[in-house]
Amino acid sequence: SCLVTLRLSHNRLSIDGVPWGKLADACGGSLTVLEVDRNELTSLPGHDLSRLTALTRLTAADNQISCIPEEIGGLSSLRELNLDRNNLQGLPPSLGNCTALQEISAAENRITSIPGSLAACSLLQTLRLNKNMISQVPPELLSHACPSLWMLDLAANPITADQLRSTHNYAIFDERRRAKANKQLEGGVLLDSSRAFKEGADSQEWEHWRAVQK
Repeated sequence: SCLVTLRLSHNRLSIDGVPWGKLADACGGSLTVLEVDRNELTSLPGHDLSRLTALTRLTAADNQISCIPEEIGGLSSLRELNLDRNNLQGLPPSLGNCTALQEISAAENRITSIPGSLAACSLLQTLRLNKNMISQVPPELLSHACPSLWMLDLAANPITADQLRSTHNYAIFDERRRAKANKQLEGGVLLDSSRAFKEGADSQEWEHWRAVQK
């Protein structure tokens, strides 16, 4: 039978410690889940990674990865990507080609900007980028071009609540976010109501702004 799930977390694997080529040869069309969290990876392979065409979930948190290869854009089935706590300074624009993406988490890195190409991910619901170095949000990401996005976590970034609020298309995003949060609250499925309202800036500053508006 073909390998569907591979969990290699909590090891000391380096980029050369994973047989990427052989993995792609044997399981490229069957592997749907790959977890390589908490290792010593400094990068991910470009060509061989793109050959894992069945991947729906890729997690590589708690490594030392400094760059994500553009070839990741070939993962057309990818729904969840977790790159928390690495050394990333950016996300590749090619992620916009991963149109099945529903959740991206790249918190606690050194990311300075968000690629506007992510707006092409029409199924993207959650984007967690807290504790980075982001100072602005691409307007297209907040627009109708990205109709599913409602959870945008930019806490502990340079961007302030006022700056985010003044971004073009913010009103469109805010309406969508509120509708989604209210629906979940009414259904009793959102246990932490504050979770839906982490649009950016320091949470205390955001709450202060909301209080002033009232």
